[in-house]
Amino acid sequence: MYNNWDCKMDVITGHLRWYRTIDLITFVHEVCEFVLGTIGRLSEAYAPKLIHRPCPAQINVRFPHDQLYICEGVGGWSYRINTLLLSLSIVLHPNKLQRRYPEVDTLGDAEMALLASAAEVVGSIERLQDVIDRDSFEQRYEIQWRDMTTASSGTSGPSGSGS
Repeated sequence: MYNNWDCKMDVITGHLRWYRTIDLITFVHEVCEFVLGTIGRLSEAYAPKLIHRPCPAQINVRFPHDQLYICEGVGGWSYRINTLLLSLSIVLHPNKLQRRYPEVDTLGDAEMALLASAAEVVGSIERLQDVIDRDSFEQRYEIQWRDMTTASSGTSGPSGSGS
């Protein structure tokens, strides 16, 4: 069980979007393959979908020791992910070009912006930029894990049988 868990942790774990790094990397690869490998018009029906998850830690569930996560609220991840998703949306819906995004005047510009966003996401993960593991999660939010199984396995009475 985590000590020092309070209402701020419920917001962080319950309302922010969390992504396993492996899921995000897979999504980026699939998006690039989808855009680069599709001849003709791209269909949203076949576009990869990015899946977010709840925070892997809860008051009674410790953050996994063997997985890396990204939280949209940490560092520049919200911007990176949303830029990638927006670029994909423009590529899928070229009528959005009428909105006049900076440096995106053509469908080719949108595809190049998507590839640049994909490279930024992959590079940030490779540099472990604002990537969260168990230690960084517990340090960032100033919480400590107390293992209830070892805490309750001791005896509570005096040892020995003397009176």
